[in-house]
Amino acid sequence: MSNSGRSVMLNSSQTKIKIVDLEEALKSVAGMDIGISVEELKKTEYLLSINPELSGLTKSYEFSVNTKFVKSAASELYVLYKTLSTIIQTSIKNVVNPYEKVILELLYIKAMKYQKAQMYMEKGYQADIYPISATTFADRRRKAIKCVAQSFRIIGILEYVQDGCRIGDLSSLKFVQ
Repeated sequence: MSNSGRSVMLNSSQTKIKIVDLEEALKSVAGMDIGISVEELKKTEYLLSINPELSGLTKSYEFSVNTKFVKSAASELYVLYKTLSTIIQTSIKNVVNPYEKVILELLYIKAMKYQKAQMYMEKGYQADIYPISATTFADRRRKAIKCVAQSFRIIGILEYVQDGCRIGDLSSLKFVQ
């Protein structure tokens, strides 16, 4: 499914961001320091945690759409999940600090368990990134989540996560071709 030309209205002011321009939009807000509440951090962590599942569901849909007839409601969910996953992954890719970026990639893109990701980083996961301790890992993870939360808040995606960390009513989230 091609992303070119598709836009998504993300916040209550109905700002349009084309999916192809998402990376540039998120880069422009990266590094902005705005106050983030504990609730917004929880919502961000929830969105990050569901990314591997969203990614898996969209890949399964892409595979199944070629092998069987799929109802139109499923394709709407596919577009929603694909868009959310794209926003989450692009936000992670735009984290400036290399340690924080790797930590988020391990936990929320590769779906690695916390302890395993921590052990990887303690042993030196990549040649260009020095090993870090468990406490540094935890600190960097918190900072990275705060950075992503700022991006999510600015583009308005946190408004769609309700209390209890679940996706709320998405009827106002509209996709434009």
